[in-house]
Amino acid sequence: MRWDLKKNVAPVVVVLGTIVSMPAETSAQCQSMLAPAGEAGDKIGGSIASDGSAVILGAPNVAGGGAAYVFSIGPGGWQLVATLQPEHLSSVASFGTSVALDGNIAIVGANRQRFEGAEVGAAFVFKRSHDMWTLTDELRDPEPSDGDAFGYSVSLSGNYALIGAPGDDVAGASSGKAIIFKRQGQNWSAHSELTAPNGASGDEFGFSVDLSGNDAIVGAYGHDEKGVSNTGAAFVYERQGNNWNLADKLLATNGQIGDVLGRSVGISGDRAVVGAIGVEIDGAIDAGAAYIFARDGSGWTQETLISASDASFLDLFGHAVAIDGDTAVVSAIFGDGTVENGGSVYVFQRGSSGWAESALLSAEDAVSFGRYGESVALGADGTAAATGATGNASEDPGVGYTVDLAPEPCPADLTGDCIVGGADLAMVQAAMGPCEGCPEDLNGDGMVGFREILIIYRAWGPCD
Repeated sequence: MRWDLKKNVAPVVVVLGTIVSMPAETSAQCQSMLAPAGEAGDKIGGSIASDGSAVILGAPNVAGGGAAYVFSIGPGGWQLVATLQPEHLSSVASFGTSVALDGNIAIVGANRQRFEGAEVGAAFVFKRSHDMWTLTDELRDPEPSDGDAFGYSVSLSGNYALIGAPGDDVAGASSGKAIIFKRQGQNWSAHSELTAPNGASGDEFGFSVDLSGNDAIVGAYGHDEKGVSNTGAAFVYERQGNNWNLADKLLATNGQIGDVLGRSVGISGDRAVVGAIGVEIDGAIDAGAAYIFARDGSGWTQETLISASDASFLDLFGHAVAIDGDTAVVSAIFGDGTVENGGSVYVFQRGSSGWAESALLSAEDAVSFGRYGESVALGADGTAAATGATGNASEDPGVGYTVDLAPEPCPADLTGDCIVGGADLAMVQAAMGPCEGCPEDLNGDGMVGFREILIIYRAWGPCD
């Protein structure tokens, strides 16, 4: 199931719960809200991971050192199936700062976890069995130091995990590093340490990481290139046999002071996407951009720069990114989606003519400075997106959303959430009687009645 790029069709604008515009030939996406109970400032949605059938929401500010919430899709839609919170967390562990999911394994980062009085960080491994998640391992930096922030970023692919420690002082204060762990049987062990060549203070190498097969990418948004402060960079590593070797250093061809390229990174196949929230777009300072890099026979080269179709001052486009195949998503946490500065997420698709914006996602219940797009993820071969919105810290606990980018036709889904259920039944019941041409007339006989109720019950559950 793929979402094909439509030529000469305006982007779809989707509001979670409401479709703002739906051009001809373009299908509506399906949206669901994931809202575990919480308190103001919990920062639910500060991180997110998805494989299409499960979503993990990190909530680093939950009392007790942070938490992560696991949702699974079932006959009744998305349901909370597990709350992850190891018993021995320190009170300021920030468990949930980062999350990763691959198959039945999940990793949750806690970059402020304390050991022996030092705030060094950790990452926790969980294994799924029939929606039951069990803690199986705790990954630690082999050479920990106070303030390393180990676990600030995490990624997972097969038998390898990549953990960022941007606060490590290996080449100067907060120069940063990343550790690759390898699984053998049920046990994980440190395998390789990645550092930037010519790393320097303030690089924060490891602030963002992503791992896909034999490829790893690490962002260093504070990197200075040729004397240009904080232009940023990203580094790609390839596994060759038992070794992870530096393959290329990714730089923007037009890098400027304060671009902070590498604030976010993603890699999939022969493409990588790197966010740069400080880029100026058409005179709009800090509108932000993201760069797509492609691998060829000689290494990695910049393929294109992508930015928001409605770029404006301080949108911070590029805050979070994800890529899967020919689909990329990029967030602008202060973009003007349904409310000014509420946040937006943009979907880009690669076609024969290159990368083009194909959808703009926002939330009906967005609040100004609610940081919709704080985190983003892609799953199910790029057809399912997920995003977190941490909200106003003084009022909101935060929330997550899933969006089906390529839903199957589902006429009985009257609410557009890709699930036939009670809300659709209520719409039919409210429209009972003559109703020529109305959407509730599911059999097209000009009357809404018992037949429509039967259609709803027969289609009950997720559309796909």
